[in-house]
This record gives sequence, C-alpha cells and structure tokens, in this order.
Amino acid sequence: MRGEDKMKKWWMAAPVAGALSFGALAALGVGIFQGQTTLHAPALRTAAVTAPAAKGSDSLFLSVAEAATADFVSYDTIKVQAIAESGLREGDLTNYEIKFDGRGYMPTYRVELETNAGGMDIDFDAKTGEIIDVREKSWKHTRTKLVISDYDVIEDVEAMGIALEDADLSMDDLNRFELELHTKRGELVYSVELKSGMKEYEYDLRAADGTILKRETDFD
Repeated sequence: MRGEDKMKKWWMAAPVAGALSFGALAALGVGIFQGQTTLHAPALRTAAVTAPAAKGSDSLFLSVAEAATADFVSYDTIKVQAIAESGLREGDLTNYEIKFDGRGYMPTYRVELETNAGGMDIDFDAKTGEIIDVREKSWKHTRTKLVISDYDVIEDVEAMGIALEDADLSMDDLNRFELELHTKRGELVYSVELKSGMKEYEYDLRAADGTILKRETDFD
C-alpha cells in the first residue's frame, strides 16, 4: 500500500511479441469486473504456468504469453476461495483486484479485497491454489468509497482496449501495464498505465462508459 487510503497497483510481465490477445488476458483472470454490478464474472478459461525451461535457468520471468498457455488454477476458483477466506461480503466490495505475478519459479495470484470497513490481501500459489499469505487491512476511519455492486461498469478488458487504441498500441507493444478500478473524484474510475519502450501512457476512464477523463504521456 502507498498509504492506508491508497490502493495497491499491480504490474504484469510483458508478453513476447505477437503472442498475447485479449483472450489470453482474460484467461489470466484480468477480466474481473465484466460490466456487472455483482462481480459474478463468468467462468474463464483455465490457463497455466510452468517453469521457464526454454529461457534458461537464469530467467526470472514467465511472459504473460507463456503463462496463458500452461496449466494453473482457474481465476474463478481463486476468486471464490479468496472471498470465502476473507470473510467479507462480496456485495460490500469497494475494490476488487487480482494480480498474476510470473516472477521466479512460483507464479502467484494476489487478490486484494477492500470494503469501506477494511480489507484483505491474499496470495495464492497459481499452480496449486494453496494460500501462501493472508494480510488483513484496516482503516483509521470508516471509508465512504463507492460500492462497486451499486453501479454498472464496463469490462476491464474494454477499458484496456480504449487506452490501447488511444495510445495507438497493441498488447504486443507493452513492456508492462497496470489497471485498477477505484473511486476517484467521486465516481468509479479505471486507471490504466501502459509502458512501451521508453514511452509511458496514463489514463483515467469513467468506469460507467469508458469516457477518457485524463491522458498523460511521458517519454523517458
């Protein structure tokens, strides 16, 4: 956390050129909001993770493309397990975020659940579904963030597509990216960051309809 009232962001290793589609993105559990008010995402295709044998023993990352073609516990299974483990009510969530991390030889899921009363971060072994770590979060004061289930929002894959189109990029161009759904300026907003080579793009999109509220470009 970058402070108790700021939500964690997540990064994902970049795909090899030409290898990742939005279908593969969904297979990794990135399609988590699905434009619904109850967060009951449809079943996603099972993806998988294996050790990066072809890249040599010193490789620290599995690419997203590699991860999407192997065999790990499905997103839906992890989601259900995380909510059950947290003890939180799904309808109370103000932030729901899932991270797939392919670094090292134990790829993991991180699920971050937040309500106005508190939250939970849970790490899973992506290959077995075993819980690795659980961290409870609390706020000094009760929050008043928007409850996601009270609103209709576009799918996160659609939000990513809007940002990519505006930046004239494809998934294959990205070194890394970040996407989160959160309350900002009194409404639910998707914040998207795209990094391609030395260029970095930042967007805020209205979650209700995908309208671009902010765009920034940085050339390092």
